[in-house]
Amino acid sequence: IQPYERNPRINDPAVDAVAASLAEFGFRQPIVVDTDGVIIAGHTRWKAAKKLGLTDRGLIRPGCFADITLFDPETVIDTATYKEPHNKPVGILHVMINGVWALKDGDITGELPGRIIRY
Repeated sequence: IQPYERNPRINDPAVDAVAASLAEFGFRQPIVVDTDGVIIAGHTRWKAAKKLGLTDRGLIRPGCFADITLFDPETVIDTATYKEPHNKPVGILHVMINGVWALKDGDITGELPGRIIRY
C-alpha cells in the first residue's frame, strides 16, 4: 500500500489520537485502496495502524485480516431487546471475519475466526 502522493490533507498531528482510538476501539472505518494499492481514503488510519504495528489489519486483500458485513440497508433491523438480547437482526446476509464466514445466508456457521489483538 502506498499513500496518494497528492493527498491534500496532512493530518500527521492527528496520528497519535487515531492510534489511541484504534488501540481502544479497533477499526470502525476501512482503509480504502484502489487496484494499484494507492490509498483513496484512510491515510491517517493507515499511518496510525503502522505506528501500532498493525500492517496486516483493516485491509481487504490476501494476507490481511479484515471483517466484512454484507447487508441490505433497506431491510436491516436490530431485533434484540433487553429481555431477548440474542435475537438475530434482519437484513444482514453474510459476515466474514478474517477470511472465514461467520454468518452465511443469514445463518451462523459456528466458525469463530476472530482474534484478540493486544498492544
